[in-house]
Amino acid sequence: MVGRVSGWLAVTVAAGVGAGLLARRRRESLPARQDGGYRTVRAVTVDRSAESIVEYCGQSPHLSAMLDRQVQVRPGDGERRRVLSGGSGTAGWTVEVHADSATGPFHWQVEEGPTPHQGRIELVSAPGARGTEVRVELRYPESRVGHRAAVLRGRDLDQLLRTVLRRAKSLIEAGEVVSTMAEPSGRAGITERTTRVVREKLSTGGRP
Repeated sequence: MVGRVSGWLAVTVAAGVGAGLLARRRRESLPARQDGGYRTVRAVTVDRSAESIVEYCGQSPHLSAMLDRQVQVRPGDGERRRVLSGGSGTAGWTVEVHADSATGPFHWQVEEGPTPHQGRIELVSAPGARGTEVRVELRYPESRVGHRAAVLRGRDLDQLLRTVLRRAKSLIEAGEVVSTMAEPSGRAGITERTTRVVREKLSTGGRP
């Protein structure tokens, strides 16, 4: 009986520790509160060179597929500037992207519209000649209440960024959006949620 009780106690303690680690990991993976808003940095490893990634993303149909919205890419005022535009009428928008070199880093700023933010993309050679790591940083002004509401609606910029990175990786490497996120695994409860987390990390090059 003592052995059985101690066994259950060990399982209970282990479960509690695991839950604590999971909660801490979830807190760490959230966007960081900074300067009255939020900052998030996400990355994905793409099995292509930086030059080929820039060339691919510079084509309107490809960028539209990544963002899942119609986008036009055209030269801007300067050798290393590009203008992105989309929508129409009062809902139309334009963003000018500046590049420090042919392969970045790339910078942009959106001051109006539903999602004002500052963005930065850096392309870095991945370890072991595994392609290129695409690092994206977003800074956006938002209150804590507004952030929680956006998360619940699935419209938080960090969530949208992770989705775009998954789509970009699939499109650049495979020419289509490959996803198993909606496929049932035959598991239930916390096991199914863990499976979804692992799938997401694998689809984004092991990044949170």
